[in-house]
Amino acid sequence: MFGMRVCSDMIWTVHYFLLGAITPALAVAVAFSRTFLVVFVIPQYKNYVILTAISLVIVITLLTEYTFWANWLPAISAVIYGLSNYFHEDYLKSRTCMAIGLTMWLTIGIVFGSIPEVISSAIGLCSLFLGMRRHLKGLHPKP
Repeated sequence: MFGMRVCSDMIWTVHYFLLGAITPALAVAVAFSRTFLVVFVIPQYKNYVILTAISLVIVITLLTEYTFWANWLPAISAVIYGLSNYFHEDYLKSRTCMAIGLTMWLTIGIVFGSIPEVISSAIGLCSLFLGMRRHLKGLHPKP
């Protein structure tokens, strides 16, 4: 799941650059780097990677159009997804953070006029809630 997230984040980075939405584009670029490093490369340094990623997104937000309220949503999302990466081994905490993050990106999609983001985030939320429901009821497949 995290591998798919890294690949999709690379695509979303290009998408937001093409829309001219620089803050979300840069925030997603940092996000795919953060997830890739924390989950696949240097999980032992996840605290440092997550704090660095959050700091970078906040700096990016301050350097871009920070006066527009919606440009702060990627920074808030960076904190939430950072927590999701931090708790990636705790199913409920990680997925709860993901649900909050997807809600943020649904809002970003609406504000920045990204129909694919709205569709993707809505489908992601439905999928996430279905998976969480199955997990909580013990319906998830056994390995």
